[in-house]
Amino acid sequence: AGQYLLVIGGLDHESTIHAYDTTTDTWA
Repeated sequence: AGQYLLVIGGLDHESTIHAYDTTTDTWA
């Protein structure tokens, strides 16, 4: 597991929470 960045909303401007893994450069 790497470092995760939690993004509320995001590009879809919805109330969903996205987790971005900065180690693998992928969205979880």
